[in-house]
Amino acid sequence: MPSKPPDEREWLERAREARLQADQLTTPDAKRIMLEIAAGYQRLAQYAEERTGRRKPRSIARFPYA
Repeated sequence: MPSKPPDEREWLERAREARLQADQLTTPDAKRIMLEIAAGYQRLAQYAEERTGRRKPRSIARFPYA
């Protein structure tokens, strides 16, 4: 049985945790990567809101690092 995908609150919490981790890092590249991860979680929260109808769908931008 497939599990339920995370909702926007779960993605927002992961984004918050990633930003907290980034604040603890001293290496600029590591900090940048962790902030990119947080931004990705933030985008996933937006997609989850769209999926549940709590947010109007928007066009999907290409992943900036592809």
